[in-house]
Amino acid sequence: MSFISFTSPYFTSLNLIDNHLLERFERAGIKNLIDLSAYTSLELSFKFRLSIFNAEEILEKLFSILSIQSKNVYDMLIETSSLYIPTTLPTLNHYLNGGLRRGLLIELCGSWGR
Repeated sequence: MSFISFTSPYFTSLNLIDNHLLERFERAGIKNLIDLSAYTSLELSFKFRLSIFNAEEILEKLFSILSIQSKNVYDMLIETSSLYIPTTLPTLNHYLNGGLRRGLLIELCGSWGR
């Protein structure tokens, strides 16, 4: 995420800050979050004639998308335990209500053949 250009369609779709300011960043050589991380809010305020409050708010918004929420394996297992694992057979998925349920033992019985 930190290497995505500020003018990329993905980044502009986030609508975090004004597109005009993003264009000003790019003209100044600030093309992504890595480039922006070299500046303090005070430096941004002077360089782009922003209020210190706006500069701090911009940095906070942009760096908030980089925040990582740590999870342990148990939490991830609990979150995905209600998901179904689809089979390659649509009919079987239908009878299993979407696929094989994680965390359950399922026995499929039938005659040989189709």
